[in-house]
Amino acid sequence: MKQIFFTLVFFCIGFGLENSVSGISNQNDQVHYTPPDSIGLFLEPKAGETKTFIGEIESFLGNPSKIRIFFESSDNISVSPASASIEKLSEGTLRKFELSVSFLREKSGESGSWIRMRAVYFPDYFKIIEQISTTPASYPDEFEKLVLLEKVTSNKRMNASQTDVIRYFFEK
Repeated sequence: MKQIFFTLVFFCIGFGLENSVSGISNQNDQVHYTPPDSIGLFLEPKAGETKTFIGEIESFLGNPSKIRIFFESSDNISVSPASASIEKLSEGTLRKFELSVSFLREKSGESGSWIRMRAVYFPDYFKIIEQISTTPASYPDEFEKLVLLEKVTSNKRMNASQTDVIRYFFEK
């Protein structure tokens, strides 16, 4: 099986598409910063098996809370369990989930066969703000750092959740 996966990070409120990629210049050569990763997601087949997958979530920064994890798939696959919840994940903590995958039929739509792990949670905004404020090497442009801090502070005020996603594509 060929493994192709990606992680998407979305701040539900306050982050537009132009702020979603760090370090890429636009026509004005302006750099936009993104906040540090709060969590990491990992999804792959269990060693030596094709119908069992391991999904992992790890807290990289602070203590994200009220984490809802959804295990989803293309229309030709069934994944069990469909969801899980974690009240709080302490920094540096890793949680694993074993998933049962069943093919209902061989083919799916244009995007092919896939399974996805989606985490919706409340990041530890205090730790994010602290990290941005205390790591000048990561955020050398003071103006853009202040723009990022304002957006993170706004998200904190609005109690905005964040969504991270990883997807595994099966070989066609």
